[in-house]
Amino acid sequence: MTTTTNTFDWAALALTPGAVVRSRTGAVYVVTTVTDKAIEAVRPPTGSSVRCSRRMVERAAAALDRGQPLAYQRSGPNGGISYTVAVEALAVACLGDRVARDDERRQWVPVVVFEVDDDDVPDESGIEAYNEASGRGTLTGPPDCPSCLRPREAGHHGCCC
Repeated sequence: MTTTTNTFDWAALALTPGAVVRSRTGAVYVVTTVTDKAIEAVRPPTGSSVRCSRRMVERAAAALDRGQPLAYQRSGPNGGISYTVAVEALAVACLGDRVARDDERRQWVPVVVFEVDDDDVPDESGIEAYNEASGRGTLTGPPDCPSCLRPREAGHHGCCC
């Protein structure tokens, strides 16, 4: 199994003018402009506008590619995306499915993509459930021996027995 990084591509950005972005606090923003340098949006009830630069999104993507979570409402140097919720919302919308919310820890966490080879898929004897699309499964085989970490097989009851 190999882990791949999600290299961010601004040119492939799925947001277009008219797209609706909702912040984690519930505020709604409508994208007005997308250029090769930034994305801009307006908040309909107030008419206030917000701008999120390409560089800010690329820095957040690079941090996520390194496996670094990004704190809610913190600037880049302080371990987040932006202290402004609106800018954070636009950046997260640009990042799309490469980032997920972790409200318990109040941070954005990277979504890791795994490429599963057929050789990496265990046989069905030790699997309770296996999802081929995600490459995840729940192992149900016998637990390893706590002393020597060898698989518990017939006749091996653990080194401490």
